[in-house]
Amino acid sequence: MAFITEVMIMNILSIFASLFVFQIWLERSSHIRYAKTKAIFGFSAISILWCMVFPLDKFDSFILDLRQVPIIIGSLYGGPIVAVGLFLLTLIARYIFFGADGYLTFLLMYLLLTPILIYFSRKFLQLTLKRKIIRSTMVSLGFSLFILVIITLFNSSHLDANLLLKLVIFPPVSMGMIIYIVEIVLNNYHLRQELIKSEKLAVISHLAASISHEVRNPLTASRGFMQLLQQGYTSPEKMRTFLDIAIKELDRAEGIIQDYLTFAKPAEDKKEAINVSSEIKKIVEILQPLANMNSVELDFSLAPYMVFGERSKFKQCVINVAKNAIEAMPEGGKLSLHIERKGDYVYLNVSDTGVGMTKEQVDRLGEPFFTTREKGTGLGMMVVYSIVDSFGGKVKVKSEKGLGTTFTILLPMYKNAVEVIG
Repeated sequence: MAFITEVMIMNILSIFASLFVFQIWLERSSHIRYAKTKAIFGFSAISILWCMVFPLDKFDSFILDLRQVPIIIGSLYGGPIVAVGLFLLTLIARYIFFGADGYLTFLLMYLLLTPILIYFSRKFLQLTLKRKIIRSTMVSLGFSLFILVIITLFNSSHLDANLLLKLVIFPPVSMGMIIYIVEIVLNNYHLRQELIKSEKLAVISHLAASISHEVRNPLTASRGFMQLLQQGYTSPEKMRTFLDIAIKELDRAEGIIQDYLTFAKPAEDKKEAINVSSEIKKIVEILQPLANMNSVELDFSLAPYMVFGERSKFKQCVINVAKNAIEAMPEGGKLSLHIERKGDYVYLNVSDTGVGMTKEQVDRLGEPFFTTREKGTGLGMMVVYSIVDSFGGKVKVKSEKGLGTTFTILLPMYKNAVEVIG
């Protein structure tokens, strides 16, 4: 009896372990329905095989175990495709583990169970928790009673309290417990997703007020210069100056809006292999006029590494970091962009010789509204962190007040590909 109790615990713990792994996967997956279906099948299959390897009891041609629990749960939550897949898996595993003895009886039982599970799975996810527990428990109890009838017909001498415990009581009770835990896991996941969504909406709402103020300033300045030009009393030289200033202010407003839109609603652009060196060359060309205007020397070294993601977002991410670095050197200085590989990651180091930051400022980088500049909004760094996260990468920052700052962007290398730059 002690062995039976130990095996029962091993069976139920194997199912709980699969649930735990499923919860971790749920938090880190892309949440595509097809991927979820495969995950439900995979975790259910592991539990089924474990239960078959460690059965509760064996006599004649019958093997008693808890495989029906993961079969029923996987089928009800995964749908018809998972139900058929688990049925076929169980058929194959039953033959491999226990041979042909009693196989036809086993086949008959599961040929009856699978269509029932497919029928109930269609509206199972829309049921309340109470109804889910009742329905799944009743299916398990009905299947257990069906097995009990077959065993009794073959050999009634096996009918005792121990058999009733292992076959009629333990599986349905386990079913109800596990369904309850599954629902807790799923409800917690959905609550976390709603919390994340509401927090992001709150941040966007606060940012909208900041954006309207930041955009109004350059628009007001541009309007003033346009009014001066409209009066026609300015010299050609001043007209060019006014137009240059107005264009720069409008560009500034456009940049603020673009940063906001990228953070609020990231665009689903085409993902592709990106030659980091080629993009850095283009970025340096874009930054060169700004660097010259601020007496900043640009230094860069290239290496032929590839990453995978959205090209426009990669460019925007690096430009945001580099622009911040240039603006952190009001008296001029040196900006270095260096690429290297460490393990399976491409390291992009952006270093400046600017004013630097304190540890407290570094720790707050990427937070809403936080900026080290008088006229900044903090949007640029928020976008940087958001984009790097979408690439599956990380951002590391080292800085010392008065000595400068180094941003290190770690991005996963694309299939260890190396492309020679011409």
